[in-house]
Amino acid sequence: MLLFMKKWIGAAVGVLTVSLILSGCSMMGNTTDPVNEESMKLVQLESPADGQDMAVMTTDKGVIKFVLYPEYAPKAVDNFKKLVKEGFYNNTKVFGGMNDTAFLAGATDDTGLKGKTQDGKMIENEYHDNLWHFGGAVSIYGNETGWFNKHKETGDSRFMINTDIAVSEEVLTQMEQGGYPQAVIDGFKEKGGLPNFTRNYAVFGQVIEGMDVVNAITADGFDEETQRPKTEIKIISIELTTYKASEEDSVSSAKTESDASSPKNDSETTSSNVK
Repeated sequence: MLLFMKKWIGAAVGVLTVSLILSGCSMMGNTTDPVNEESMKLVQLESPADGQDMAVMTTDKGVIKFVLYPEYAPKAVDNFKKLVKEGFYNNTKVFGGMNDTAFLAGATDDTGLKGKTQDGKMIENEYHDNLWHFGGAVSIYGNETGWFNKHKETGDSRFMINTDIAVSEEVLTQMEQGGYPQAVIDGFKEKGGLPNFTRNYAVFGQVIEGMDVVNAITADGFDEETQRPKTEIKIISIELTTYKASEEDSVSSAKTESDASSPKNDSETTSSNVK
């Protein structure tokens, strides 16, 4: 099941393989719905709102924090939150991914072939043009029943987090030629990501802390042919909380003061990929 990722992601970071229709800013996924640039709000590029739902995922590589967007992907977020409260994700494993690009988790077993929903039914694609696969996007993952078809891409407990891999100049040029909103193109220039996943896997969250951990998990961690982890990567727990801007400001301020007062050590080295 994972092999299709190689084809999709290869297109995402290399050359877009789908036809981008200039008129009406029509996007990927064989969809003809135009993007309403006047109402579009790229919330992932903004600071989270105070009190916004947030998940704290502890892995054996470190902690990843991501905010959730129930206003845009209500069913995906509701299913995710209920499963978190059940402890479903605790002590599960990353089951697949591609090096330096993205990882997959949240399956019912190590094969990654099945996920879970509250009612046993797959969740419809809730893509929203306010949410894109910028670096750090958290998107729902599930059964693939049709290539680039928004009506057939469905999801469950499984999710994907993509890295901030740079989008090539060739892809950015094709996005411009294909009628992507300039704000979206600028967003991919700034944050990196996987533009080719647009409208195929609905984004329901955004990493706000721990991108170094996301990058560490995907740093040469997967077999290039099978996309399976070379060694076990475990999700120890996921907990729900809310974003508090005051706490983030306090941590940021403390870090800045610490950096300013600490002497530089040019000989200091690190033994991991975590920044």
